[in-house]
Amino acid sequence: MPLSLSISTVSEPKRDWEFWPLSGHRVLVLVWLVSIIIALYALQSWLWPANSAPHTTLESIWSWGALLWLAAVVPGTLGLIGMLSYRHATHLDKVKPINNLVSLRIVSRGTNVRALTETIRRCQWEMARTPLFPHVIEVVTDTKNILLPAPNDDLHYIIVPHDYVTQNKSLYKARALHYATLASPLQGGAWIVHLDEETQLTPSGIKGICAMIAEEEASGSLRVGQGAILYHRTWAEHPGHQRHLCHDSRRGGKRQLARGARRHFVSPHLG
Repeated sequence: MPLSLSISTVSEPKRDWEFWPLSGHRVLVLVWLVSIIIALYALQSWLWPANSAPHTTLESIWSWGALLWLAAVVPGTLGLIGMLSYRHATHLDKVKPINNLVSLRIVSRGTNVRALTETIRRCQWEMARTPLFPHVIEVVTDTKNILLPAPNDDLHYIIVPHDYVTQNKSLYKARALHYATLASPLQGGAWIVHLDEETQLTPSGIKGICAMIAEEEASGSLRVGQGAILYHRTWAEHPGHQRHLCHDSRRGGKRQLARGARRHFVSPHLG
């Protein structure tokens, strides 16, 4: 049940304008789509100003090869639907606190001490700014590193033994998460948010997690939630860095495809 007390949290910024069915995001998507199509047709007209029927076997193969572009129609259409259906959440400032314990479970090999430490500190900082639910930070790692923040009331470490083997011989994160389910002191009724060592919590993310848990508890469905992992940890230090742009492009493509698939199927068929 939601708590009755009032908690001060960080207010959400105004991210977009909206005049149904239009929004700034949708207009931007359509403008980019039309502009790129026009640019591609202009480039095609410049490179091949005259069209001619194929005469040789090689030219015929090349001509029929154009049909390969049809393979991208289905995922491209679902991706476009996903992009156009996206809307910024407008209810986050209305989210009420809940009393369910939430574990922010970070899985890491423990070798990237700086990134892991920053993620732990970020979780503590953001939860202090937006305390919508009781929480504990659980760090699941293969390495016991004294350079990491010391454990305390809100920070626990679960060290995976080197000789631990699952029944199905799972490796890496799957192995670590399986051990965490056995070693964690969490009681029934707690929720777990799985993070990696580069995941950075935000006030919006915390509010979304809180809203999702409240909705699932109220309905009794208790479904598994899924969200995109965005690598924006050092964006302010290196704006426009190629690595960030590659990650954002890859994650954005997967997210829009999954969103379009979920909108029309029970579960994603592509991606």
